Amino acid sequence: MMQPLRPWHLAPLSIALGVLIVDDATAQTPAPEASASASHALVMGDWHVRPLLELRSQAEVRVHPFDTGGASIPAGPSTSTVGSAQPQVDNQWWVLSRGRLGIAAERGPLRAVLELQDARLWGETSALRFDARDGLPATSARLAFAEVRDTGPRASFLRLGRQEIAWGDGRLLGASDWSPTGRSLDAVRGQWVLGNFDFEGFSSILVAPGATPPGMRRGTDGDPEGAGAQLHGVRLAWHIAPLLHVESNNLGRFARQPTDDLLDPSDLYLTGLRIWGSYPGLSYALEGAYEAGRTAVVGTTRTRGAWAAAAKVLYEPGLFWDLGIGVEGAYATGQKSGEEDRLTRFDPILPDV
Repeated sequence: MMQPLRPWHLAPLSIALGVLIVDDATAQTPAPEASASASHALVMGDWHVRPLLELRSQAEVRVHPFDTGGASIPAGPSTSTVGSAQPQVDNQWWVLSRGRLGIAAERGPLRAVLELQDARLWGETSALRFDARDGLPATSARLAFAEVRDTGPRASFLRLGRQEIAWGDGRLLGASDWSPTGRSLDAVRGQWVLGNFDFEGFSSILVAPGATPPGMRRGTDGDPEGAGAQLHGVRLAWHIAPLLHVESNNLGRFARQPTDDLLDPSDLYLTGLRIWGSYPGLSYALEGAYEAGRTAVVGTTRTRGAWAAAAKVLYEPGLFWDLGIGVEGAYATGQKSGEEDRLTRFDPILPDV
């Protein structure tokens, strides 16, 4: 639903300050396509070992936050209503402190990464929760995977463990690194590079199987064990030219009890197309997606049909601080009034925030 424009003096004001300290030679976790270089690693026999360190402090002050009149609306499943807002606030502030410490080891085609993360948040009002593991304070393994891979910027690989997975601009599947904890998935993932084509697939666990809450069982004889929630994806890419790349993105999410408060029991299927390209100083991307499926609601099952589209163009003339000018826009269908048995609100799966 479109909201009326608000006067300038009522517009929310947000001020964010951040400090990021990383080891220049070993900054953050190497990208999946990156390979350890002897000049950036400690050589221990046949192994190349790199320590990983990142410290981030971030402070935010919001005056009359959000366009809902100061109400902070928590994230929730796509079938939830907007009625579950937190109490309204005139001013909001918080300070986030996050540290990451780990190690990456590589020997020929073998590579392993372990990274621990501690995130703490102080403030008047807690930040929004965007992910199942985004509760704070949090101390856990953010990355823990092993892989076998080729060499080169576009390498074939097979990876098992907790890892970041990001597709395209992160509109459907992203690392969400600006959120308090970032996002990583427990998954098995592989990519096969054949000439100008990439074939990628993964299977991940969003919620582990476990006991079904008694109130969610079908009668007294209902199965006490539930399958949890899983996300699967297949991506096909064709690299035609620097200015023209075509990707087919396909996701399937299957959720059963037990779930968390961000997910309804459901089956969701998404297929999308992304066209993008770049040239020195210029880049663009066009993306569209359609999703279908079914969602369990108390007493019934609702079908789903929704779509979304986005486009962006960015020009960077080579100024200081990588300054540039860009235009982008996005649209997604919302819930249509009168559609009691059908969900038309688009579910972005696991987007960047």
